[in-house]
Amino acid sequence: DTWGVDFGLLDNRGLLMGNPYHYRDIRTEGMFEAAFQRMPREDIFNRTGIAFQKFNTLYQLLSMQLNQPDILEQASTMLFMPDLLTYFLTGEKMTEFTEASTSQMLDAASGQWSDELLKAMGIPGHFLTDIDYPGSPRGRIKKDIAELLGINEAPVFAVAAHDTGSAVAAVPAMNDNYAFLSSGTWSLMGIEVDKPIINENTLRWNYTNEGCVGGRYRLLKNIMGLWIFNECKREWDRRSEVYSYRDMDRMAEQSMPFAAFIDPDDDLFYNAGNMPEKIQLFCHQTNQTVPESKGAIVRCIYESLALKYRWSFERLEEIQGQKLDVLHMVGGGI
Repeated sequence: DTWGVDFGLLDNRGLLMGNPYHYRDIRTEGMFEAAFQRMPREDIFNRTGIAFQKFNTLYQLLSMQLNQPDILEQASTMLFMPDLLTYFLTGEKMTEFTEASTSQMLDAASGQWSDELLKAMGIPGHFLTDIDYPGSPRGRIKKDIAELLGINEAPVFAVAAHDTGSAVAAVPAMNDNYAFLSSGTWSLMGIEVDKPIINENTLRWNYTNEGCVGGRYRLLKNIMGLWIFNECKREWDRRSEVYSYRDMDRMAEQSMPFAAFIDPDDDLFYNAGNMPEKIQLFCHQTNQTVPESKGAIVRCIYESLALKYRWSFERLEEIQGQKLDVLHMVGGGI
């Protein structure tokens, strides 16, 4: 989600004011409560159609406004990470629609920044740029960069800069009655729709409406995904207990099925740090069999994700009021 919610701030000389923060930074802790004091949760969702994730740009900026207001006042331009890289290449400052839509700062009806929401949060809007769409021209590679690399001053165009936006654009669907699962650090389960679907069910189940290529929307559920598995491997590697992905799959295959389950979206699994222990703690606290071996832990992760995918798929069918014919799976986790 660095490609959807993280950003850099430029000063009035066009220089980066500091290193961008990663979306898992703890600075957004407590920002839900702070935001809902300024505007009710239901009103925020009805305006934006975006699910409540504490890493959303809205809460990153709210944290800065509460704790570092001088930085926002001094900022001349805010650019999301893909647009920041494009700016470095071309000097053009614009904000691409698919990534901006994930910020929880766009008005779902107009597709433009929600002035009312920003005003309620006390977040200044002077550093926000105009919004463009995939396929829009973004100038040319700057002369000094072209000379350094020995290339021509090639034209640059905006793409679906949110990586899921590009992944969904590549889904080889033959008709509209399908769901997609974009699998990676996060798992995104959803469908394409012409307009945002904003109702009690999408609010209750925390579904989100993110922009697509062509101005359509991805109605989807954010699921923690293979982050949990990768963090387990990282912890074991740190202990010099190194196994290949294939070895870990074999160990999972040899472990007892359906012995224990986690909720991948529990806050316990959001931050880095000894993920195997966190899985064991969750199982202990929920009175389940505690997985002890690596294979049992990996199997618990896989089966828990599969069940969350099934739950999310069935909720999509309820939301749209009809059965889905097929599930297309894409992304680096496949």
